Amino acid sequence: LTTLDDPLAPFLEHWQYQLAHSAVATPKMLGFLEQATRQFIADPRYRNDPRYLKLWLEYAKRCREPEDIFLFLELKQVATGLASYYEEYAAYLERRQMTVDPQQSISRIDGIFRLGLSRQARPMERLQASHRDFINRHAGSAMPSSASTAGRHSWSQPVETAPPAWTGGRTQRQEIPSYDPALIH
Repeated sequence: LTTLDDPLAPFLEHWQYQLAHSAVATPKMLGFLEQATRQFIADPRYRNDPRYLKLWLEYAKRCREPEDIFLFLELKQVATGLASYYEEYAAYLERRQMTVDPQQSISRIDGIFRLGLSRQARPMERLQASHRDFINRHAGSAMPSSASTAGRHSWSQPVETAPPAWTGGRTQRQEIPSYDPALIH
């Protein structure tokens, strides 16, 4: 792999092959995803590569706690320059958490979008549109205004010194979360 111009490419090709030739996820496929995501975590070439994020998102779908993957990526500053990271994290929370505590979830999801916007994640126009769509879907709810959230959140501070409020302070987990073989579908 060290002699290739794009060492991630063979992993992506193999993943596509596995998806095309298997009707269900297998432990072998999940092990492959775990290896592929671990392989490049410290490689700066892939820090904001949408293809690498795609592997992480596939891995997150198969974890017991997908949110751990998003928090891990934030901690390692992987994909934080990509709109997809914030859109996928917000979509996950919207699906999962809106039934638990809608008001807190709305505020947290709004904060995720605002963080991506403050970091000028690309493509910015799509992230802005996704945020507007989220706001429109929850227009009847008590959406935090930018004025009310500005004083409460420190979005501009690095995660190592002050984790965003939406992480719940859960930045101590440094290892890559493992998939749960019991969740294979």
